Amino acid sequence: MARHPGKPASLRRWLRRHGTSLSAAVDVLVAAPLLSATSLAGILGMSVKGATGLLDGFAADRIVVEVTHRAKRRLFGLAGLAPLRDGTAAPRRPEPGRGRGRPRRLVEDPQTTEPPAPSLPLIGRFDRPVIDYGALEAAIADCEEAIRATRQALDRFVTDRQVR
Repeated sequence: MARHPGKPASLRRWLRRHGTSLSAAVDVLVAAPLLSATSLAGILGMSVKGATGLLDGFAADRIVVEVTHRAKRRLFGLAGLAPLRDGTAAPRRPEPGRGRGRPRRLVEDPQTTEPPAPSLPLIGRFDRPVIDYGALEAAIADCEEAIRATRQALDRFVTDRQVR
């Protein structure tokens, strides 16, 4: 962040140049828990480089903390979010000397392999129980009769009402 000069006239010029973006940036930081330089630049209508400079200056003054442990695509939060930085893990880096892709499968020593487990006996087919649906069919027939009687009563009611 640009340090302001000591003289009052220079300070006024410095605030005129930097003051609006600084105060607006602080307002945005208070409103958003985590913020990237790209987001801040888009909200304030400034360049990403300028927003990065503001956030780096805020970080130097310990107003904000960088929580992602990265060099690119960093997220910043107010200094109260320092425990969040401690709780986040740094990005995983490749192991030195390891190539790209999935690691090769290690060949097991044939002497240390265990014999296969014995197979379980097969279960034969079972006879399905016979279910008596007679009571269910009688209940369904009763319901259908009740529905038929209700429809007839409603049809009579509508016909009588239309006649009047």
